[in-house]
Amino acid sequence: MYAKQQNEFDFSKDYGDYISLRFIFGVHPQDSGDPKDPDNKGKLQFSRFNVSSPHSQRWLLRFCTFLQSHKLYRPPDSDSFNSMCFIATLKKWMTSRSCQLSAPCCEKARFPYKPNIFELCLKEAISKLYVVPGHRLYPYSPGPRFDFNDVIRGVIIEFPTK
Repeated sequence: MYAKQQNEFDFSKDYGDYISLRFIFGVHPQDSGDPKDPDNKGKLQFSRFNVSSPHSQRWLLRFCTFLQSHKLYRPPDSDSFNSMCFIATLKKWMTSRSCQLSAPCCEKARFPYKPNIFELCLKEAISKLYVVPGHRLYPYSPGPRFDFNDVIRGVIIEFPTK
């Protein structure tokens, strides 16, 4: 079945070697813009998604693990932190830090993290990893999205395919 579908949907013809699968959480899939006015893009409608909750953290990590085990998944080109699944990046970053200098964002913190620890450490990780070449956690890359009040409102998870 897969071989048949692979021939019917051969994306490599149009997109080069691979395409990325992008999953967006935290927004409603609604177009509230005016279809007769191209300048009226509407307003983004957020859902009641709470990535900081331990339940959401576990779910997102399982989701990423599931995607990485899929036969279409293409591993990253290097051993750097993988920002395609920010929750895995955060977990790896936290376990690599000594608590003598980095508490509470350190190896002793247990996953899933308490919401306040999660939010604090996620923001710290973004600020630290943003300036480290090879870690690839940039504001425009997949990962968490914050509103103007610095509250996590959405999440983008992206994986390259074979």
